[in-house]
Amino acid sequence: MYPNKHIKGNEYISLDDALNQFPKWQDAWKNNGNNKYKYIYMGFGNGLSIDKSIYNEYKQYLDKQVQEYLKDKKDKDSLKYEAIFNVWEEAFINMINNNK
Repeated sequence: MYPNKHIKGNEYISLDDALNQFPKWQDAWKNNGNNKYKYIYMGFGNGLSIDKSIYNEYKQYLDKQVQEYLKDKKDKDSLKYEAIFNVWEEAFINMINNNK
């Protein structure tokens, strides 16, 4: 996706490269300060910026998927972020499909 870049022999991707490839993410990041989005942390620096107009509805779907993911796990608290990371997309698809 990116041209090869090297610093002292190590390949890297600059923040500008990432922002150019993902303009919607950049928009969400810039506008988070204006309270248009709510942020859901997914661990390891990952997160979702959810438009406030759908956040409450989406959160219900996300919570349901997280509970389903964790139902047979022993240490649920330590796996919370893993669960969010792994089910956020399915939760969104379920919300979209239920609302047509």
